[in-house]
Amino acid sequence: MTVQITPDVDTVLEAVRDGLFVRFAQVAAGTLFAYDVLLNLNVEFKYVWAALNPRNRPVKISSVVFNLMYLVQRYLPLWDRIIMDTYYILGPSDTKSCEITYEMSAWSTIIGIHLSEFILAMRIWAVWVNKPSVMVMLVTLAASVSIPALLFFVRFVRGIQCRELHMLSMLKPQGCFCSSKNKDLYVSWSMLMVINTVGFILMAIPGLKAYRRGGRSNLMKVVYQDGVIYYASIFMASLINIVIILRLPSSFVIMVSPLEHVIHSILASHVVLHIRKVAYVQNGDMLNGITMIEELENTEVLFAPNVLRSDTEPENQRNCDAETGYR
Repeated sequence: MTVQITPDVDTVLEAVRDGLFVRFAQVAAGTLFAYDVLLNLNVEFKYVWAALNPRNRPVKISSVVFNLMYLVQRYLPLWDRIIMDTYYILGPSDTKSCEITYEMSAWSTIIGIHLSEFILAMRIWAVWVNKPSVMVMLVTLAASVSIPALLFFVRFVRGIQCRELHMLSMLKPQGCFCSSKNKDLYVSWSMLMVINTVGFILMAIPGLKAYRRGGRSNLMKVVYQDGVIYYASIFMASLINIVIILRLPSSFVIMVSPLEHVIHSILASHVVLHIRKVAYVQNGDMLNGITMIEELENTEVLFAPNVLRSDTEPENQRNCDAETGYR
């Protein structure tokens, strides 16, 4: 005869308490994502969705691929941070369903973060004027860091445990309450910090050179300042995530991860939208191509003070305000 052992009240209450903290973080991440999407939807339609319309401009394969990649990393949090997390919080609490939900959300998060990082890597390559040596460096760095990070992530996912909480004379708590056998996820975030540190340096070097050459246009500021701010912000988010993983119980391992995925998506999306918006205002056209700024790099606009001097910006602004469509 099988005897079901019911955990004591303190154990159940502790699991519920920890689970509520994680749920608060999940709801906060989903709310932040929804708010940012709604706030920038009009800008996104103008500078991303419209770029996929062949009636607005000739369609290039590289541009279509990049825009689709942007949209995937932009809206992937809709799947894991809203749909999956809602199911995680309000759905069935049986062990199998919870573990599948947890794993799907975790893989969606890691895929989304990698897509966001890829967008920023292409941006770095562009500001280095598409130098092959920089591309080799980025590919080598990505392979040497991402492979071990992925292996530790797989170990972490395999260690996921979701339990059903039962108490005598009480209703079973709704939703999932999961933890992990290990804390290997901190290694993946540490590897991400390495990538972001190198990215920060690679963005700062040409940025300082451009500033010393006299390039102070709005577009130059967007290209370099946004990139530096992005990497600095993600570095701090990863650091906080690692501290929480190592210092708090295993039930808190994923507390910051949902928020970090959303931050990745928001910052990478703002980088693209901000460049296209400023480029359109300043030059009367959206930038095309996989990096968005490669056309300007190839014409040395970013590094030519005579082309992007501040006294030309008001005229460009007036010209663009008169535009009713894309050139």
